[in-house]
Parts: sequence; structure tokens; C-alpha cells
Amino acid sequence: MSKIIGQIKRRLQYYLYFFSKFFLKDKMILKVDKIIKIKDSDLKLKELELLYNKNLRHPYLLSNLARFKISHSSFKGFELLKNYEEIRIKWLKKNKSVNYNINEIFIPIQSVIGALGNTYSLYYYLINRIHVLKNKFKPTLLIKETEKLSNSELIKYFLPLLNLRNNNKEYYNKQFISKINKAPIESVLQYKNTYYPPGIAINFINQFLKNKKILEETTFKINSDTKDVCYKKLQKFGLNEKDWFVVLHVRENKNDHDILRNSDPFTYIDAIKFIISKGGKVVRVGNKHMTKLPPIQGLIDYPFTDLKSELMDVFLAAECKFCLGTSSGYYSLPTFFGKPVLLVNYLNTLEFFALKEGDLFLPKNLMYKDSNKLVDIKDTFGLEIGNYMTLKAYEKNNILVINNTSSEILESTKEMIDILFNIQNKKLEVSNKIFKEEIDKKYENLFDHKVSTLAKVSNIFLKNFYK
Repeated sequence: MSKIIGQIKRRLQYYLYFFSKFFLKDKMILKVDKIIKIKDSDLKLKELELLYNKNLRHPYLLSNLARFKISHSSFKGFELLKNYEEIRIKWLKKNKSVNYNINEIFIPIQSVIGALGNTYSLYYYLINRIHVLKNKFKPTLLIKETEKLSNSELIKYFLPLLNLRNNNKEYYNKQFISKINKAPIESVLQYKNTYYPPGIAINFINQFLKNKKILEETTFKINSDTKDVCYKKLQKFGLNEKDWFVVLHVRENKNDHDILRNSDPFTYIDAIKFIISKGGKVVRVGNKHMTKLPPIQGLIDYPFTDLKSELMDVFLAAECKFCLGTSSGYYSLPTFFGKPVLLVNYLNTLEFFALKEGDLFLPKNLMYKDSNKLVDIKDTFGLEIGNYMTLKAYEKNNILVINNTSSEILESTKEMIDILFNIQNKKLEVSNKIFKEEIDKKYENLFDHKVSTLAKVSNIFLKNFYK
């Protein structure tokens, strides 16, 4: 009976919210929400731009137009949001009748209920807010009582840093203010008070943490009780606390029409065997919809075991030696716990700048179709091509995307092992010295802070450009 009453109550709360729209003073929100529902992309962009040309300074309109442009590989979207914080505050002060609190910032709900990788932006947004800006106001996370979190165990680490409001009535009552006072971290990230492309903002933040020597303060720590519970479960699969292991995640979304970020899991088998030959073990993470890997001594195909749980997902990320990942969200979890990552088959390349010292990067190969020549390395890591989000963007610009081969993935894995165990790799060091000088110079005057490449790019990629 109480369950039925709860359902009726939540339905009434929604209807009250629905009818309140008709009395909303800020009609721009209703106009934007109507346009967002348009399925035709060209028409949606046209309608958003028409509104934008009439009203340049409305925060909700601005954030949605910019988000649409960025998702369609337009760098102009980032430029629209650069001074978003200034625009938001000016608009609120000018429109005092709406009675919104300037300091009540809302986190997009997609950060905790959408793809697991969305927590990556939330993590760095909070680091900038707490450690760079020294802002004492906790941002608000507004969710419905029945909402399913992307990983409830992971979100526990974020909750002390947020003002959680898990209440349906408040969720609906604050829908309009949350659209104006939203941190637009679905598409950009903040460093100090300015918004940048996520990879660039994270680069600035990581430099700040390194210079202040406070990187350790920002990493999550897993407790000993969780370790005991998880290692006990792993023992029957031959993995003990004294072992070192690598977590592997290969994106292969079979229902995804945009295959840009997918890769073939069987091309990782040589790398898996190499890790095992060096005394490590490999735990492949993911879900049961993934392709099963063949039985290999030392490999745990985790999605197809009874180990699978949200807690174990987090534990494996926190305890691994490193993560061998692709263009998917899981690799962000190890970074929260201070673990290095090797990213292969990765696009878009602008996100390379978010990586830290000790990380290694191997992008997919890009080749011009008409000439069969590789895209120049400065263009590959440039602001335009580096921000291509869809396969359509590459095809439109006559660029063929080529997945990494088994050999390339294996060689980059060998390089990662060298980095981890302090084994000198002269070729890797020399090629990256040239690469860093070239790319840092390219970005020298593009932003109001210095971009500095912190991670390395695999020599198996760089040798195509530096002989």
C-alpha cells in the first residue's frame, strides 16, 4: 500500500511541475526545451542559432547551443562557453525577478546516472572548485528518489564534496533554477573561472596540482575492509593480494551506430599474454554483452563470473597496477585512485592532454583517403581534428580512421611496462622529447595558460613521424 501511495505522490509532484511551466517568468527555458526535442539535427541547430542571435546572453540557451556544436565536432562551441560563469552571473543580476541564488550551483544529473565516464568531468570540476578556487560552497546534486546511479559505490566517494538533494518534491521545484545555475560540464570544464575543452582544462589542473605538490590530496582511497572482502573473492580465481594485475577494458558497443570508439577485443590478446609473461595477471572488465575472450591462464574474464558487482568494479580500478583502456568511461576510475593508464585505439586526441606523467597514449591512425598519407602529427593533436567526435566528421574531411593492430597494442604495452618498472627505453624518451617540444610550441599562444604535455605517446605511433 505504501508503495502505491509513493507512486501516486511522485506522479502528483510531476504534474505540479508540469503545470508550473505555464507560469514560468523565464520563457526562454521553455523555448529551448522545445527545440531540444527536435530530432532533425540541422533544424535543431538552425532554431537554436535563431534564438541565440536574438538573445546572446541567456545561460541556458548558450549552454545548449554550445553543447550541440561541440557534440558535432565544432570547436566554436567551446568558445561560446569560455566566459560562461561571467555571463551567468550578469544575467542573474540583470533578471532579479527570477530570484535565483547565484552561489547555488547544480551538477548535471548525467554526471551520476549516465555513462560511467561522466564522473571524470565531475571529478575535475570538483578539484578545480575545491583546490584551485578554494570555493567553500558545495555544488548541489539534485536527483529523484528512484533514480538509478551509474555506480552507487563510486558515487559514495563524491558525496562528501556535494550537497545531495535526493527528494522528488525538491527535484521538481528546482528544475528551472538548476537549468540556469548548472555547471555546463557535459561539454566543457573549468580551470579557475574560465571554461575550456575538457582535456585542456584538466591539463591546467594537473599542472597546478603538480606545482603545488598536492596531487596525493585529490586521489580517492579505498579502505582496508573493502580490500579484504574483494581479495577474498578473487582468491578462487587465482588472484591474491601479493599479485599485481592490470585491468583491461575494450569498448565494443554492438548497438552503437557510431563505431568510432570501438575496437576488436581479440587484438588485445598478445598484450594480455605479454603482461602475464612478466608476472602479472589481467582482469578484463565490462558487461555480459561483450565478446567472451578465450581461456588464458592468468586472465580473468570478469564480466562472465560471479565476481561482477559495483563494488568490485571500483576495487579493481583502485588496486590495479595500471589500466589498459580505450575510448570508454571505465579508465577514468583508476585515475581517481592515482593509478596510471595506457589508452590505445583512442579518439578524440584532444583528450590526450588530460593525461598525467606516467600515462601512455596510442591513438587510432588517421590517413587521408585521397593520398594514403598519415595526417600530420600536429594536426592529429590539433584543436580541429583533435576535437572530432563522430565518424561522420572524419569522413566529411576525407580522413580514414584505422584501428591499432595487435602488434601496435603489444608494443605500447611493452612501453608501459618499461615506464612502470623504471626500465630505460631510449627510443620512447627521444621521440617524446621531440613530440613534446613540437606540440607545446603549437599550443604556446592558443590559451591564456600554458599547455604542457605531461603523458607520453607510444613510440609505435611517433616513429611514423620522427625518423
